[in-house]
Parts: sequence; C-alpha cells; structure tokens
Amino acid sequence: MKSNALHQLSSPLVASEAESKAEKSRHTSIEGFPLEILERIFKYACLDGGPTGCSLSRTSKAIRAASRTTRFLSVILDANDPDLLEAFLALYSEQSVATYAHRCWIRHLHFTMPRYANTVDNAPRFAGARRLFHAVSDGLYTLAIHSDGQIPSHHGNPVITCHFPVLRELSVVPLANPSIIPGLDEDIPSEPLFPAVTHLQLGSYTIARWVDHAPRSTHLLVQDLKYWDCPNIMDNLTEVLGFSPADFPPFGKVNTQPALTHPHLRRVALEMPLAPAHDNSGEDSHLYVGLWFALTRLANYSGYVGFKFTLLDDRKELPTPEERRDRFKTQWLDRIQGGPGCWAETGTLSAGAAAEAVPANK
Repeated sequence: MKSNALHQLSSPLVASEAESKAEKSRHTSIEGFPLEILERIFKYACLDGGPTGCSLSRTSKAIRAASRTTRFLSVILDANDPDLLEAFLALYSEQSVATYAHRCWIRHLHFTMPRYANTVDNAPRFAGARRLFHAVSDGLYTLAIHSDGQIPSHHGNPVITCHFPVLRELSVVPLANPSIIPGLDEDIPSEPLFPAVTHLQLGSYTIARWVDHAPRSTHLLVQDLKYWDCPNIMDNLTEVLGFSPADFPPFGKVNTQPALTHPHLRRVALEMPLAPAHDNSGEDSHLYVGLWFALTRLANYSGYVGFKFTLLDDRKELPTPEERRDRFKTQWLDRIQGGPGCWAETGTLSAGAAAEAVPANK
C-alpha cells in the first residue's frame, strides 16, 4: 500500500500535476492582489526604460491587464529604427484608446533623434518623431533627447511643435542646432513650450533660447561645449544671466560688489570645454583663456543672492560618442529612479533634493 502510494507520487504524471498546481497557486497569489496594490508595485518596477513593462505584458493575461496603465511609465526609443518607432506608436495608440477607464501615461521618455543622412529621405523619420512628441507631450515629467549627429537647420520642419504642460526636467545632449523647436532662432520666442520645467540640461551654447522656453527653470547645466564656440558661450550666458564679469567691480573692491540674483535661476553649472591642442597658440587659445578667466570670475563672485554659479573644470579628455551616450542614459535612469542623475556632477543637488524634484509617478 505504502509502496503503491510512493510510486504514484513519484510518477511523472503526478509530479507534472503537482507542478501545475504550484504554478497556478503562485499566479493566483499574485493575481489575487487588489488592483491598486499591483499598480503600485508595477509603478516602481517599470522605471527601467521598458524591459520590465515588456516582461509584464508576457506574464499572463491577468498581469498584462493589471499592468496596462503602468507598463509605459518609462520608455527608451531610438528614431534611427523607423520600423520600431512606428510599431511603438501603433501599440501606444491602441493601448490609449478612450474606451479604457484609465489612460496609459508615459511619464519619462529617453529619445534618440534620427541621424540626418544625405542619402535617404529624412522626412518620414522626423515626422515619426513629431507624432511621438504629440502623443506623449501632455503627460511627460522627464524628457531626455539625445542626438548622435548634427541636424541641419535647413532640414525643414521643427520636431517639437507642441507644449509640454507638466514636464519638469528637460535634457537635450548634445544638440547644437536649436531648429528642432520653432522660435528658438527668433529674437522674440513663441509661447513657452516648457512652462513647468525646473531642471534644464543642455549640450549646446544656444542656451538663451532654451531658457526662454523654460521660464520657471531653477537649475541649468550646460555640457559638451567646444573651445571654438568660446565667443558664443559667453554671449549666450550673459543674455541668460542678465549680467557678465564686465559688470563686476575691479579686483580688491570687495566692499563694492553689488548684490546680483536672477528672476528664476538659482543654480547654474557650466562644464568648461576642453582646451585647444598645446600647439595651438593662435586665436583659439587666446579666446579660450579669455573664456576661462570670465567664467572663473563668475564662479568666484561673492555678491550673489539666492544664486550660485559653478564651473566644472576637471575633464582631461573628450568622451567618445558611445561613452557620452551611455553616460546620458545611465544618468537619466538614475534620475527617474530617485537619484541625482547628472546633477550629482554639479554639486548643487543632493540625492534627497533630487528625489523631491521629480514628481510622483502617478
């Protein structure tokens, strides 16, 4: 009798049934949770740019349904793969139809701009980028735009033509050409496209027009500058700040330093471009030394009120495009998960303050 019972327990059929029941029990224990609890769990799990959301959609029908509103919370997309971009737009449109009680929000987007190529028709690729921004602009909290190459100003239509009403953090690195946004190359900017942005990270000397579109920005980080842009860097910075080292009193006149502040910026950090080659003793070196001197004076000025300027000047070599791209993505992921992200390098934002700066991922 006992021998027969042991034989039944050890048979493949019984073992298979036992495993099936255990698997069903595991699914039941998870799927039996209240939807509100599951959504809260999925909300924190889906801050990795998409892999977890994809996995949840394949787990089971119940988990797929329960995670519908959170699977798209953070997304990493590359417009250089037009088929993938079109497939994503179709999927997101399907999941965001009005018949659902709750919309699928994309709160954090890391987007790689399409490379401009003279050998192909670029219009469809940039059109796909425009459709993406229109689809997600009203719900984004963070937007990181990366470009592997320059976008000529004559390529035609701007890529960003919509408003981002709740966007809090905007990073555009590197992207020297401001023509992706209308109004950035005009003296009078259009209505601000980023009215709620507080943290602005730019990889361009054309910072003045970007700040015009972010009138509530409190933190500004400028990176990926080139030494041949020295005159433009100082001109743009002066336009943004409203003052320059030329307005400072002479050295030694400490008691005569006027109080200076800014209407909305509280922290500005600028990464000094790498110096020209040692054998370059001409105009480039002269302009570089002049820029370094002016920025050092800005950083050391003691008359600021509610404002701080930080000069980042410790780079020894220029990162490769791959290193720059990986660093940009890693910092963005760290930021949306509650870390300081790129702001750790500036010394102006602690991890605690960083976590408070990004809204709750509702």
